[in-house]
Amino acid sequence: MQPTNQNKKTFRHKLIELKRTLQSNRAIFAMAVIAIGFVLFDVVLITSPINVATEANSFANTTGTPSRASPTPVKQAPRATSTNTPTRTRTAPAKPTVTNTKPPTATRTAPPVRASPTNTNTPTPMPTSRVTVTATSTSSLGRPSPTNTSTVKPMPTSRMTVTPTLTATVIPTVNLSNAIAIAIAPRDALIAPGASINFTVALTNTSAAPVTVVLSTSDSLAPAFASLLTPTSFSLRAHGTALTTLTVANNAKGDANLANDTMIIASVGGVERSHVKITTRLLRANLGRAFKGIGVADHSVSPSTKVDIDVSATAQIDLSGAVLTEYLPRAWVVSNANGGTLSNVNADTQQIDWPVGNVAAGTVVSKTYSVTSPARANPAPTYQFYSTLSVGNSKIQSANWPVLLEHPLTIKHYRIGQDTPLDQMKYIAAADQIGAGIQQYDNMRVRFAIANVQASSVRWKPHLEWSTKPDSGFQIVPLNNSNGGQPFYLRNLDAIPNRANIAPSQFGLGAPTRTAQPGLLFTTENPAPLMVLNALSAIEIEFSVRATIDAAFSTNYYFRLVDEERLMTGPVAQIQMGAMPAVQLTQPQYAGTNVTAATTMRAAAAAAVSPHGSYSNLADQCASCHRQHTSQSRNLLAYASPQSNLCLACHNGTGANTNIAGQYSDPNVPANNPATSTFYSHPANVASNHTNASSDEFKGVLNRHSECGDCHNPHNGSSALTTNTAAGYTVSGALQNIAGVSNANTWKAASTYEYELCFKCHSNYTTLLSYTKPSWKMTNVAADFNPANVSFHPVEAAGKNTTAAMAASLAGTSPYKLWNFAVGSLMRCDNCHGDYRLVTPASPPAINARNAPHTSRYPNILMANYRDRILKSAGEPYSAADFALCFLCHAEAPFVSGGGNSTATNFRQHSRHVSNIGGRSGSSTDIDTPGAGPGRSICAECHYRVHGQGINAPGNPSGSRLVNFAPNVTAANGQLKWDPTTRTCYMTCHGDSHNPERY
Repeated sequence: MQPTNQNKKTFRHKLIELKRTLQSNRAIFAMAVIAIGFVLFDVVLITSPINVATEANSFANTTGTPSRASPTPVKQAPRATSTNTPTRTRTAPAKPTVTNTKPPTATRTAPPVRASPTNTNTPTPMPTSRVTVTATSTSSLGRPSPTNTSTVKPMPTSRMTVTPTLTATVIPTVNLSNAIAIAIAPRDALIAPGASINFTVALTNTSAAPVTVVLSTSDSLAPAFASLLTPTSFSLRAHGTALTTLTVANNAKGDANLANDTMIIASVGGVERSHVKITTRLLRANLGRAFKGIGVADHSVSPSTKVDIDVSATAQIDLSGAVLTEYLPRAWVVSNANGGTLSNVNADTQQIDWPVGNVAAGTVVSKTYSVTSPARANPAPTYQFYSTLSVGNSKIQSANWPVLLEHPLTIKHYRIGQDTPLDQMKYIAAADQIGAGIQQYDNMRVRFAIANVQASSVRWKPHLEWSTKPDSGFQIVPLNNSNGGQPFYLRNLDAIPNRANIAPSQFGLGAPTRTAQPGLLFTTENPAPLMVLNALSAIEIEFSVRATIDAAFSTNYYFRLVDEERLMTGPVAQIQMGAMPAVQLTQPQYAGTNVTAATTMRAAAAAAVSPHGSYSNLADQCASCHRQHTSQSRNLLAYASPQSNLCLACHNGTGANTNIAGQYSDPNVPANNPATSTFYSHPANVASNHTNASSDEFKGVLNRHSECGDCHNPHNGSSALTTNTAAGYTVSGALQNIAGVSNANTWKAASTYEYELCFKCHSNYTTLLSYTKPSWKMTNVAADFNPANVSFHPVEAAGKNTTAAMAASLAGTSPYKLWNFAVGSLMRCDNCHGDYRLVTPASPPAINARNAPHTSRYPNILMANYRDRILKSAGEPYSAADFALCFLCHAEAPFVSGGGNSTATNFRQHSRHVSNIGGRSGSSTDIDTPGAGPGRSICAECHYRVHGQGINAPGNPSGSRLVNFAPNVTAANGQLKWDPTTRTCYMTCHGDSHNPERY
């Protein structure tokens, strides 16, 4: 039976719809066209199936919603070609449903290859019959296509055999049981307790077909260990790779002796295809430390103290390639890293690394390094230390170790006792009360109660000092009275031996709150020997002291207990010397009578006329100093050399109004040290080759001496004070008719100005002492003060800085202010170099007062302290006392307020540099070391030569406003200068490069 035209139209219409549906899969569409082509061209289909190899997700084999094909090309496997020739038999009049099945020789694999079949049909005569063809397909949207049914006209009964020839590419079968490879290294790792570690896991599809892989993990020591993979599912194309991250975490409770095995399992289609094992062990070690030194405890250390620190680690498992690391504050200066590598972590922390290599379980490794603690700060800061032990990327860290910058021992109380037996001790006053009424030659005992609140013992050396001030000027109490002028000394007791034990039952300062440790009495040792105060203990220490004739009546004295030179917190002991006893006259006493006129005249003449002038016929005046028959020195002087023996016989406050002898016997004045260019006095009490003041003993030679006659003419003096002129302050009556050197470098038989007397020894007119360290060098002061210089202190002429800021600086206040100069004022050498005892701001001396630079407690015979050689250590705070000399004339406010934008001086960042900045330049505090500067700035770093800009330190340019830089300040990009016009700096200081930096 032949198909009708209507049936053909209907069938073609359906075919068009099917074609559109199959557009998304060209391979399926191609086969559909071939299959249906038999109908379009009246080819009778037989019921035998035709199999075509397709992709795994092709339309022909999809029963649900098909996935859209990936545009990424897929690498094809080697092709195998086969030719299938099935025999198709058509039987009429049956209504067959066409069904396609796979031929037995076709193998499907990915990626698919389209087959190009060659169909050869051999028709066989068949009876006339109706054939119904049904085709079912699934569209790309998942909707089933309608079933097309066509009725074919009956044909003559016959049998026709169709034998198509199919040529297809066949891909070899893949064994998926070995399709996934897992790569990870290392397989054995360490992890710190409570930490986690990450591994990178690489997956490889070793097959020639795409697969979907799902990963899972398990831990042998769960829940102490837990593992996590991110991500866990992958679609891998043939031979494709993917990465994932494995995180193994520990909850800090795992057993150090066991190893956790983490298994990674790869599954395809729910079936395990591959697995790998990773072993994780805990990095377990005990970290410890101990602090050692005098004045040192585990959690408290005295400032500026050498400390030895032990760092240790005890391994609980075998380790290889271990590194022990110590982390400590940068404010602590490392003096010996003990073979470790010292490096900076950040602005606050430094570290020392020691490679310790392989460490067996149970083995202890330890390192000891040496540091110096920072300088004292108020309030006392706390610093943090910690250490780590690392193997590879795994690290175990100790807890933070806090250390307070304060002496670990505390003075709780003091008490002044009488010289009585220990078991019968009597006290002059109650605890912490002034021991009043002490008389010269009295014996007393000074006792202190000391507590150790630390959990570790403390080594220390008790040391007793005295002073007339409660907070400064302390010096050691000597062992005997051989040091003349000392008001106290340690006295040996007949009844009580040195180092006698003070039993806790004999304590006299209250019951200790800690465990009582037997104390000691010292009578012949100061400082005492090295001692140990046990942890959480208290002790009483006592010194036997005697007052001498030099202990002034009605004067308060203070005793301080220190650990060598390390201060401890707590009270300072105080005593008060009794008043001068009443004079006990021998009786009977008689009233005196007037002397004779001659006697009166002579007495009046001796009292009223100075022995330094108006001699006429008064032979007794000459006899005050000269002995023609019994002289003991040249020029018939009555006293042996040096001259000061003669002069100070009167100038000790008895025969003259001035007590110069007291200045030379002042215990606060250190001895001169020419080796370091450190001078505290003009050595008038040292014999020299001086002959007379009119002789030029200095020109071009190194012949430094300063006997009294070098500055004073003993035959011509007066009480006249200096006067101010436009060229400088004139010589006073005490300096008149004494030789000097002019600012033109010429000898003058009589000086006109005070500074000309100074130039005689402090200029290039003579030969100056030579030193290798720049800060020790002596400069040509005559050249420094030259008014032709760019800048100078106004000694010979008014200064050049007349700005409003300079005027404000001179008019402002300071804790040490003595004089209010103005812009245009002149000053004296004696305003800086003079008698420090006159620095009493409450009652300052007049500008033209006698302020002779005989001696001083400060170097260079300065009136007040000036820090010019030692830089600030890291963390050391600003202190006005460091710059007290400057503050005699200048205001302090610009240096402590305004931050980095102060307009109180011409340099707006005084405050920032002196009060705020921290150092980043190593640990050296030597101003002569290039690059040094671990702390805040000092004045001398920018005003290195303060007399004037005549002779500068090597490499420094001359600068206005006394700006010239110290050796620790170095050039930046070849430049070292400050430009006040553009307000820029070119330099490197404290580790910071200014190249330039604008202010």
